Amino acid sequence: MFEKRNGSTRAEVVHDAIQVANIADMYFRTLNTRVSVIYIETWQGKNQADITAGMDIGVALLNLNDYAMRRMFQVSHDTTQLLT
Repeated sequence: MFEKRNGSTRAEVVHDAIQVANIADMYFRTLNTRVSVIYIETWQGKNQADITAGMDIGVALLNLNDYAMRRMFQVSHDTTQLLT
């Protein structure tokens, strides 16, 4: 939920996510692998996946995977990343 991130706007959060992808791309280039962003989703108002602070990481990842399988099947992708 981008509004809880120090008053950031959606545009600022998207910009930061792209910068994280660019940094990851720099690291992966040494392995002859590229990182590209094909889709960014921000959540406003509440988490769309059942993920809370202090939650067991295994449960959080299962909940994220469940959300991704239900909602992101229309977008062709190799991985799903959750940035908090």
